Amino acid sequence: MHNEERRICKCSLCDTVVEVLDPCGPELICCGRQMEDVTGHAGSPQREKHILLMDEHDGQTTLRVGINGHENSEKHYIAWIEVLADGKCLRQYITPPQEAKASFQIAAADISAGRCYCNIHGLWRFSAQTMRRTPELAPWAHAQP
Repeated sequence: MHNEERRICKCSLCDTVVEVLDPCGPELICCGRQMEDVTGHAGSPQREKHILLMDEHDGQTTLRVGINGHENSEKHYIAWIEVLADGKCLRQYITPPQEAKASFQIAAADISAGRCYCNIHGLWRFSAQTMRRTPELAPWAHAQP
């Protein structure tokens, strides 16, 4: 499970979110109840607000959440952004009011998948093919004078 997404679970009562590093049994308990698996969205009407946008510069890849950015207030925020690359899981935690973005010292071509966690809309999963590179969203960047 070195280059695979790990299982994420959430408590339906207190909203605690945990990641299972080593599976040991069928259930996790929090607040006296079994925690729910968070499977993640791949496509929905909220997808454009949570899509991961990649921009690479000098061997560093920056990921931003949402075509028009993502709200990052105390009530609605992106908690973390994660990428899988070359057998590594790289995650950056974000605290409101920080912008919903993360930078990693890795080439975009090495990224095989990414995901982000929104406290309201849950887990969002993207393959490298479904994440968008920033120039694709900004055609004027390639316009000739």
